[in-house]
Amino acid sequence: MLFGSSLAGGFAAASLQALQPNFSFRVSAKTLVAFGLGFLVLYCYWRILFHPSVSSGQKRLRMGASALLAIIGLTGFLYPLRFIAPNNHGEVAAGLVIACLALAVVIALLLMCKRFLDADARKNEP
Repeated sequence: MLFGSSLAGGFAAASLQALQPNFSFRVSAKTLVAFGLGFLVLYCYWRILFHPSVSSGQKRLRMGASALLAIIGLTGFLYPLRFIAPNNHGEVAAGLVIACLALAVVIALLLMCKRFLDADARKNEP
């Protein structure tokens, strides 16, 4: 899992670097550097996350690394939007808002299912 997801992070970073304004890809030496950085970021993240220490400093480091990775992921998701023509910004923004609302509904449903299952497990304990 460590290497597989790190490879995925490397490929994601490399593809974002190689993306051109006309939505084609141009691979260069910078693409290889981006691949290495993406791989390294995810590899270090998993090493931090799986560290066996339970100290408060390690917990803060895990939270900080997770927040940083979330920001990097959001940036990587939104980065291609800079290539969108200005007359399409409204439609793209509407689509993103609808997608966020749909994800919020899914998250709410998952949380309700978790609470239901936790309550059911407590009720059925011997």
